Amino acid sequence: AQERLDEMMAGLHYGRNHAMFIMGEDPLVSEPNLTKVSEGFAGLDFVVCQDLFLTETAAAHADVVLPAAGFAEKDGTFTNSERRVQRVRAALTPRGGSLPDWEILVAVADRLGAGWSYDHPSEVWDEVAGLSPRFAGIHYDRLDGAGIQWPCPDVDHPGTTYLHGDAPLAGTARLFPVEYTPPHESTDSEYPIVLSTGRTLYHYNADTMTGREAGLAAKEGEPFVEIHPDDASLRGIGDGDRCAVESRRGRIEVTARVGSRVRPGCAWMPFHFTSALTNLLTVDAGDAYVGTPEYKVCAAQIARVTS
Repeated sequence: AQERLDEMMAGLHYGRNHAMFIMGEDPLVSEPNLTKVSEGFAGLDFVVCQDLFLTETAAAHADVVLPAAGFAEKDGTFTNSERRVQRVRAALTPRGGSLPDWEILVAVADRLGAGWSYDHPSEVWDEVAGLSPRFAGIHYDRLDGAGIQWPCPDVDHPGTTYLHGDAPLAGTARLFPVEYTPPHESTDSEYPIVLSTGRTLYHYNADTMTGREAGLAAKEGEPFVEIHPDDASLRGIGDGDRCAVESRRGRIEVTARVGSRVRPGCAWMPFHFTSALTNLLTVDAGDAYVGTPEYKVCAAQIARVTS
């Protein structure tokens, strides 16, 4: 049965999932409540990680690591946030024994008896287009130049620049009222700060690739917490001081950045840095409908480290 990511993580603790195949993700950095996640991974029978580098998850739990090629080492397509399917071509030869993702998946599937017979990523894409009405007109040989934006229902269609330019695709906009739901976790006298997390300009997600680039590290090289001057003054914290950030789930030490980019009573941290895993602090409660974790609402306390 299909499962959302949050359901997979929950299944680690209920004996529902016994093995996991992970591609291009590092759950032991990016998932909330990491102590609980790590305990769940320790109970799996078999873990495969397929990535460009040895991730935190792979180093801690992988039984098999499959070396994947980078974006500049493979042919295929990328689809960006404006629905534009673009063709890419290999500029470099894959290093060592690494292979494009599709070749690895075909090899694994064949060893499991699937009998797949793909010889080029164009065959994979054209099969996708043949099975999806919204991609039906985006044949691989049409992807030279600027690419094509879906929906593209047939080979004579130029693609759709604006998704709902003339009218909602469904014909009538479907609007659903919602009621406010309070966060799973509230602040109190012990944990009075609302901690929110996110990405910085210079790093992406689990920092698997961007953290290895010296130029990006020079711009943003260490973990930090942004705190309002009022909250910093109350705690005797100065800009650049070493601080402990603690929640009901864990504690990490980072550098303080004091400023008005956050409101009083709030703090913000990036979650990229493996030297101080922010997601040791976050709560894994999720939205009731889609399961998205409440990364943005976590009750915390911040204190200056004196020793």
